[in-house]
Amino acid sequence: KGCKARYGMSYVSSICSQAGVGMTEPRPDEDVLASDCSVDFPEASVRVQVKCTSQWKIGGRGLTWAVEDNWVRKWDQFIVPVYFVVVIVPEDQDQWLRQDGDGTFHRTAAFWVRLIPGMIGDSIKVPKSQRLTVQTIPLWHSHLLDLFTPGGNHE
Repeated sequence: KGCKARYGMSYVSSICSQAGVGMTEPRPDEDVLASDCSVDFPEASVRVQVKCTSQWKIGGRGLTWAVEDNWVRKWDQFIVPVYFVVVIVPEDQDQWLRQDGDGTFHRTAAFWVRLIPGMIGDSIKVPKSQRLTVQTIPLWHSHLLDLFTPGGNHE
């Protein structure tokens, strides 16, 4: 389990690095806010909860993840956008990365959904149409900036 959690965080971090933004993690066992990391923009940070699993395959339309009530209560308190990210890895840990002569390749994909305060139930539906890529990061930034724009979309 620890390997998956670390890999999931590293995968998200690699996408943030490619996008040129920072990612901050709390110290181990200090995720008291039900947030595994923050993606840091110049104006403020957004919060991200990351789960890593081999329970699902990369293909398909979506997945559903059961959540705990205390997570939902904490997410509902944030005034900045909160995202739930699921990193999907092969069941065989040796298959997570492929080492080839021309590089190292992830055999992984991540999918995300924005969590809207007051709209989170006992599970989260994550559409696989929302793949976490370097193009996702500017979108998250725009969600954040909308909060500071008069008449902006606050959801």
